[in-house]
Amino acid sequence: MQDKKKKNVESGRSGLARIMSLVLVILMLLGVASTLLVLILPKSVAEASEYTEPVMSIGIQYGDTASGSFRTYSDTGYTILSQNPDGKRDAVRFGSITDKTIVVAPQANLAPSGTGFAVAATGITVGGYRIDLADAFSTYAAAVAKADAMRSAASSKGYQVFPAYIGGKFKVRVGCFASREAADAVRADVEAIAGSAVTVSAPVPKAVCVLTTTGVVRFEYENGTAGYLGLRPAGTGDVYMRADNNYIYEGAFMYKSSGSLITVINMIGLETYIEGVLPYEISSSWHIEAQKAFAIAARSYAVGNLKKHYTSYGFDLCCTTNCQVYRGAGGVNDKVRSAVAATAGEVLVSKQSGKVATLYYSSSTGGCTVSAEDCWGGTGAPYLTAISTPWERYADYGNGLWTAEVSPAELCEYLRSKGYTTLKGSIASVEVKENAKNSTYVKSLKITDTSGNSVTITNTDKVRTALSKYVKSANFVVGRGSVAYTVTKATAGTTTMPYSAVDLSSAYVMTGGGKVLSSTGASTYVLNSAGKSTVGSGTGYVLTADNADGSGDVVDLGYVTTTTNKTATASDSNNFIFAGKGWGHGVGLSQYGTKDLAEFGYTYDRILAAYVPAGEIRSYSDM
Repeated sequence: MQDKKKKNVESGRSGLARIMSLVLVILMLLGVASTLLVLILPKSVAEASEYTEPVMSIGIQYGDTASGSFRTYSDTGYTILSQNPDGKRDAVRFGSITDKTIVVAPQANLAPSGTGFAVAATGITVGGYRIDLADAFSTYAAAVAKADAMRSAASSKGYQVFPAYIGGKFKVRVGCFASREAADAVRADVEAIAGSAVTVSAPVPKAVCVLTTTGVVRFEYENGTAGYLGLRPAGTGDVYMRADNNYIYEGAFMYKSSGSLITVINMIGLETYIEGVLPYEISSSWHIEAQKAFAIAARSYAVGNLKKHYTSYGFDLCCTTNCQVYRGAGGVNDKVRSAVAATAGEVLVSKQSGKVATLYYSSSTGGCTVSAEDCWGGTGAPYLTAISTPWERYADYGNGLWTAEVSPAELCEYLRSKGYTTLKGSIASVEVKENAKNSTYVKSLKITDTSGNSVTITNTDKVRTALSKYVKSANFVVGRGSVAYTVTKATAGTTTMPYSAVDLSSAYVMTGGGKVLSSTGASTYVLNSAGKSTVGSGTGYVLTADNADGSGDVVDLGYVTTTTNKTATASDSNNFIFAGKGWGHGVGLSQYGTKDLAEFGYTYDRILAAYVPAGEIRSYSDM
């Protein structure tokens, strides 16, 4: 019977399909089929903006971290590319290299160094001078074929022969010579082997060569600023490159030469980049909603800071805490991939300006955040205001709750080393002049020595960095001999207590008309004779005889906080003692606080709304 029903359904569908096909044929002849398809598709399908994933350029080795070469390993060998560094950031495929381990170095006189090579004046094993064939070839394959045809004869003379891409043309080169004189001496031999005219060329600072670890050149590239050498793993699917830092990378590497050092840039899709950030900015084991929230935070930072380092180094973002920590694909797991995929293309924007919000985050904030204005000055991020974060279990996390003691003499010496040379002798007083707006972070700190000399440090991040040996954040109190402070602890789960004992501290107000102005907490429920009624997420109620039976309880607050008063005492009563909370600048998101909210049941959109009330989630494709 079941098979008969299935057959009837399929028969009906088949008949309907034939009818629809006939109708569509007629409509197509009338030129209106496309209009019909838009009308019959769901609105979300017909009108949805297509998200095109942008290509990011991420600095891996650059500036002070640049070295004389860069070694890479790939199980599948490499595809050679001409990489466009800007615009569409597309790449043209030339061909492939089958070696699994290669080294990219400047075209120069090279000597072995570490795991690769370095530009050298002595001990040269790979010379930088070349003998170029006059012929230009239309393709990489044609240049390879010519090099292969010459290889036996060239090798018998001790010469290397290899393809190159020079000034937009494929060439064949013979090398590698340590001087022009050495190249000139064998020029006639090379002409005879090549069967064509040749010229000697000197090293070009921007040129790079791809070598084996034994110094055999496989390919050279020099095209000015029109493009740069790119290498990606050959093949498709899960293919990676492993660098000497033991990190594995997807996408392609782009190489630039200064003449003596190699800059390495990872060219990679935005979503893959976000996957490589999450495990190193938060733990890949954290709750999926925390992962999603941070995926949006990291994506917003990335697209809001495109070309941050372009003028200095030629890439968008670096791989360190100066931007966002990025270490490739090694730490990525299924939870990270799911979080990134679930939020693909989503960014946080300012409700006021409609522009992508640059989101900052720190390890923990200690029960409140601080505005970007009070932290760094300026008014460029008005959406990053100070908020209370009572849900953050900062005391449970490393460096979330701390104390530090310092003598007056040591404090003066340290501050002078940080540039505050107005101070001449032991410190007599450390005075908090002003806290940041709606925050316990110290915005203005006055420090005076025993001679009456004083300095005033303004803006919370300057306060933090000036005292970085003793404080983890600017969220602190300070005293001489001792100082009182408070610790607030949030606990999760359901709680049952009399109405009169419920503490929803400073987060709710009810007017005479019963209007709730604000609240914290995940969800609040009220039990009365009619059963449990949901007050709603982030809402608190005061019950009266008109709206509750006398014995009701409040349950499931999401989290409940308790505050404890404490005192930090110095070992020497003459010393200063700092007692503080949080670790980092304190602007925007708390990494651990995000984790806490996720564990309290918040979804990623509510987490972001809790930290950035002036922001909203949108698709990057709609920006």
